[in-house]
Amino acid sequence: MNKLAKNMAGATEDTKGAGKALEAIGIDFTTFKSLSPEDQMKAVADAMGQFADGSGKSAVAMALYGKEGAKLIPFLKDLNEVSELQAKVTSEQAAMADNFTDIHPSICLLLPLCCSCRN
Repeated sequence: MNKLAKNMAGATEDTKGAGKALEAIGIDFTTFKSLSPEDQMKAVADAMGQFADGSGKSAVAMALYGKEGAKLIPFLKDLNEVSELQAKVTSEQAAMADNFTDIHPSICLLLPLCCSCRN
């Protein structure tokens, strides 16, 4: 992320490096520059998730993150996929979590050595 911050600091919308790489994956330069580093990473991951793996994706990663940028592609893919998975909670899972919260104090009373909360 330090390399991205360095590239963004010297970049303008018309530069060949980071600005052009962002444009290639459909990210607005001005909006991107105003994001926090975490949100920038997520925006890149989401945008790159729309493209097939190949030399173009590697070139974009290298323009944004430096020589080792291509090695980040698997991480960016995981980041894109994980965020989708984290947002999916079924009604059944939510009900089970509520039930556990309700019965947790009873479990702690019955099994005090097994529970780290020490109620």
